[in-house]
Amino acid sequence: MDDEGRPTKFWARMLFQPRQLTQTEWRLGLAVVGITLLLTWLIYWTFIPRLIADAMLGMINVIAWIIGLFSGGGGQEVVPVLTPVPDVLPSPSPSPSMLPSPSPSPLPR
Repeated sequence: MDDEGRPTKFWARMLFQPRQLTQTEWRLGLAVVGITLLLTWLIYWTFIPRLIADAMLGMINVIAWIIGLFSGGGGQEVVPVLTPVPDVLPSPSPSPSMLPSPSPSPLPR
């Protein structure tokens, strides 16, 4: 540090000394960010759309779940509908696969 409390090294001045960016520096920064995003998209272009879609679907599901916590639960009790079951059920007719098939062996069964 010098007498005024500013860093003396070049890299320390670049990192810690506050100053206004010039228009060229600002545009260079935007270009670097744009190129980085483009390269990221080119590498992960099959993964990113599915990730965004899954994140959106997850947010919708969370919102629906929260709404479901506060909806319903009124005073009505749900009664199941019971249908009478007949005492004697008709027996199913045997299918061809259930009938006895002739044995390939000469010995009787």
